Amino acid sequence: MRTTLKSWVERNDLEVKVQVTFNVWPACRGSRDKDGVPLEPDEDAGCEIIEVLPDVELTAAEQERIERELWEHIAEMHENDIEARADARAERETEGWSPRE
Repeated sequence: MRTTLKSWVERNDLEVKVQVTFNVWPACRGSRDKDGVPLEPDEDAGCEIIEVLPDVELTAAEQERIERELWEHIAEMHENDIEARADARAERETEGWSPRE
């Protein structure tokens, strides 16, 4: 998944707004045999910075902070999605709609 996050960096005592584009991938469970023994290792979720605009070099601390902001943003989007689905389900139930009909 490709996503963009707006953040900031400090240069010459000034706050510079940046737009950071990432490739993000979910965690993945490696394959298992019939007894559940791992055949492949599990992989953690991850991200990779593709582009920073304007073109500035991020320090390690800035990159870490911006990646943390990205994961917080993704978690918030996930929570919002869960809430929206629950609200839609509750609305359907109050209208008497049933998936079995």
